[in-house]
Amino acid sequence: MAIGKKSERAMEPATISIESFRSKNAVLIGDLGFPLGTPLEIEATVVEAMNPLIADMPTGDYRLKVNQVGGRDIKPSPSLGFVVYHPGKNVAVAANEVEFKELVRRLQEPDNFFGAKPLSPSATETFERAFVGSRHKLGVYEAAGFDGLPVKLPEGVNTWSAPGFGPHTYLVVLIERKS
Repeated sequence: MAIGKKSERAMEPATISIESFRSKNAVLIGDLGFPLGTPLEIEATVVEAMNPLIADMPTGDYRLKVNQVGGRDIKPSPSLGFVVYHPGKNVAVAANEVEFKELVRRLQEPDNFFGAKPLSPSATETFERAFVGSRHKLGVYEAAGFDGLPVKLPEGVNTWSAPGFGPHTYLVVLIERKS
C-alpha cells in the first residue's frame, strides 16, 4: 500500500462474535464505565422518559439519571432505562406508570416492605407528586440489549418508527439502601 493511502479494510467496523462474550474472551463496558454485570452501588434521580420523536411528550416510563457510582460523582450523568429485579420488594422505584401504581398500592399496606407506616391518602398524593425527581441509593448492575429496526427491511414491511438497530444499556435494580 502506498504511503498516505487509507486502507479500505481499516474503514470497516470491528466484528466481535457473540461467542467471544459467552466465552469471556471479550468484555463489554457499559455506560457507567464498568463491565456489564458488575454489581454497583449508585445514587440516582428518577426522571421521566421522553418520546424521542415527539417533543415534550412523556412515554409513561421512568429512567434513572445516575449521579454517583460507588460514592463518586459521574459526569455527565447518564440517564438509563431500568427494570426492578423484584418489583415491590425492598425497592421504592418503578420503571413505568403501571409499576408505579403497584408501588403506591404496596406502600399503603400495613406491612409494606420498608416497615414504615402505611401511606395515608394525603401522603400518597405527596409521594406521587414527588416521585419524579426523587433520589435513591440503589444496588444495581448494568445489562444490555439490542433494539430498533434494521435498515434495508424487506419490501412491504410497515414501520412505525425511524429505522436504526443498535445496542442500549439499562440497569437492573436489585435493592434500595436507606439514606
